[in-house]
Amino acid sequence: GRDTSARTLRSSATSAVTLPGSKDLTAENAEGRRDIGQAHHRREAVLVLSRIGTPEARRAVRQALGDADSSVRLVAAHCCGLERDAGSLDALGKIVVSDEPPVRMKAAEAIGRLRDPAGAPAILASIRRGGGDRFLEHALIYALLRINHRDATLAALDDSNPNVRRAGLIA
Repeated sequence: GRDTSARTLRSSATSAVTLPGSKDLTAENAEGRRDIGQAHHRREAVLVLSRIGTPEARRAVRQALGDADSSVRLVAAHCCGLERDAGSLDALGKIVVSDEPPVRMKAAEAIGRLRDPAGAPAILASIRRGGGDRFLEHALIYALLRINHRDATLAALDDSNPNVRRAGLIA
């Protein structure tokens, strides 16, 4: 049907623009297309930019972490985690504390993949904030486990919030 042919076309286009040395789709081209009104187009652009993997493309993916649409931010956080993009840590740290629960969960996963102790305070702040579900709680605790930083975990044990202390005990 139509969905299958659209997927095939999208897959072919993605493969074509992600060939090594391909200059057909660059971060400059993507930045010039900020007028793309539909979120699903912006999500697709983020996925393609992530596969390109150049420094310019990674910067464009990081910029998508500030998109107005939560689904685009979710995809951007996912891509930053998959690529282990250390440059995205500050933006992910803000998202993990203040965004909607599904996006916070993806940001926690990405921070955990980075394994940078600098991400631990944002994880603890997100646990302290609460407001999520068991899936978000699990992602936050698992991120703390993956960061695997003794001092950050000890800081959790001394926190006044019982949820943070519990996460510290688990991690």
